[in-house]
Amino acid sequence: MRKPATVGTSSAVRKSTAILGGVWIATFIVYLFVKPATPDHTGFPIANTFQKSGVTSTPAR
Repeated sequence: MRKPATVGTSSAVRKSTAILGGVWIATFIVYLFVKPATPDHTGFPIANTFQKSGVTSTPAR
């Protein structure tokens, strides 16, 4: 009977998982400090809207 194939020892898998988790958390913390500022659009109209004067009532041919 053959032995089941293993990728690595249990401690190696735990160590790589801990490193991956640490890198993920560090990346998230860096993102919190470096993320771009959210622009303030308070004085602008809603996107994808038309002025009433820009809409014509005659159909295109």
